[in-house]
Amino acid sequence: NSGADPGADVQIIIGDLQMDGAIIQTINSGDRDGGNISINATTAGLTTGASILSNTGFDFSTTFLPVGFGNGGNITADVGTLDLTNGASIQSVNYIGGLGQSGNVTIPHGGNVTIQGLKGSGSAAEKVHLVDGSYILTQTSGTGRGGDVHVTADRLTLENRSLIFTVARDFTVNSILPNFVLPVKGGDISLNVGTLNLLGGPLGGSQIGSIS
Repeated sequence: NSGADPGADVQIIIGDLQMDGAIIQTINSGDRDGGNISINATTAGLTTGASILSNTGFDFSTTFLPVGFGNGGNITADVGTLDLTNGASIQSVNYIGGLGQSGNVTIPHGGNVTIQGLKGSGSAAEKVHLVDGSYILTQTSGTGRGGDVHVTADRLTLENRSLIFTVARDFTVNSILPNFVLPVKGGDISLNVGTLNLLGGPLGGSQIGSIS
């Protein structure tokens, strides 16, 4: 989405979703909200760098600069089991907000990432397993608040340097306004799980947390 209309949603309803190096992505560089990604799958597996990704506030096609004032699209996975392996990821990334139309100040926010059970809100996935450098991430580098991460599962396992993180980084627009730094706020992490396993491996320990 780069125009005046909201971004289109992506909805996948399937028994078994398997992604090997593939990407499902929404990009919002316009002034309206980005499209949401919704997945309902009894089993879902992402591997070899596969990614489900929502990008907000960046022009990837022409200027390669922050642009637009829309909110990021949300990513929601209603699953029985979810496996992320070998660097696979689910990410919501928010770059920058600024002056909206007619000089009004708008502060867009990044999209949320929600992992839950097949029955949607309030239900728990049976198993969520991240292994071998896989991660769930929300990141903001703009004026808007980063998206939140919500995981509801009977069992959540992170293994061999896998991560659940929110990241907030001050954005310096040196090419536009020298020495001007925009403070940012990262999103929250909410885990409602029966069993949580954080396991190490050859790549290192697994972590849950925030960086700012």
